[in-house]
Amino acid sequence: MQITGEFLALIPVVVGIVQVLKTTKFLAQRFVPLASLVVGVLLAVALGGFDVNALLQGIIVALSACGLWSGGKTSYESVRVAMNK
Repeated sequence: MQITGEFLALIPVVVGIVQVLKTTKFLAQRFVPLASLVVGVLLAVALGGFDVNALLQGIIVALSACGLWSGGKTSYESVRVAMNK
């Protein structure tokens, strides 16, 4: 399985869609990872067709989107705390 640039471009798209769902209060905080997984798999299947590779790449995209968001949030919080000291 090779992850192509098209699938990597889906990572910020998944982050954006899930963030929109969170800000509209449509999505509870505890369901964010599940929503990321669903959105990632749906977009990957729409892009690559319905096969095992697209499903796996959708899962990878979703997990990467969750990691990107949580890593950015943690970094922002640590910088904000360091600036307030």
